[in-house]
Order: sequence, then structure tokens, then C-alpha cells
Amino acid sequence: VSQSRYARATAAGSVTLPATGQIYAANTVKAAGCVNGGTGALLSGFGASVARISPGTYTVTFTTPFASDLYTIILTTDNGAGNIAGIKITSQAAGSFTCANFNNSGSATDPGRWHFMVLGQQ
Repeated sequence: VSQSRYARATAAGSVTLPATGQIYAANTVKAAGCVNGGTGALLSGFGASVARISPGTYTVTFTTPFASDLYTIILTTDNGAGNIAGIKITSQAAGSFTCANFNNSGSATDPGRWHFMVLGQQ
């Protein structure tokens, strides 16, 4: 049996999947990142690019679109300025999503940084 049909794991925790597609992990993290709230720059991450649309509002575009808009997004935000109340998804499509950070009065505002993880079938 060809070894190329099997996943390989190292002691360091790296997993290599075969290129032929026999192994499929639908609900693994497909995109993740740490974003500079003031500029929209992706400080670290993979599977997506980020654009700052306006203060507090960002669009994340996936390198590989999802099969539909039925995927999971996990968002967190840093309260760097002391007035960030939360972050919410404002739109979601197969190829991207838009989110907004907001302050205690409900207005969109830039956090110090914010983070995303996206899981689902591409």
C-alpha cells in the first residue's frame, strides 16, 4: 500500500495530509488571524486577507471560498482603548464576511487588535 494515502504526524504536532484527498477534515480551522484595528493589517494568520472599510468595520476575504455561507466564525476583540464593548458579524457570504467593533454607545470604533477563526467546509 502506498504511503501517500496516509496522513503523517510528527512529534512536534505537525500533520501532513495526502494530496489525493482521501482524508477530509470539514470542520477544521480554515482561516484565522490577528488584525491591527487601526489599519486592518493582518498581523498573523492564514487563509484570508483583511481590509478596513471604515472605523471599526472590516471585511475578511477567504483565499478559498467556503461551500456556502453556512460556516462558523469566532471573533474576539481587545479592549485597547478601554471603550470597546464588542464585535459582531454584519454580513456573511461564501467568500467573505464583514464585522464591526463597537463601543459602549453602540458606535463602530477601532480596537487595538481583533481576532478571528473560521471553520467549515470549503
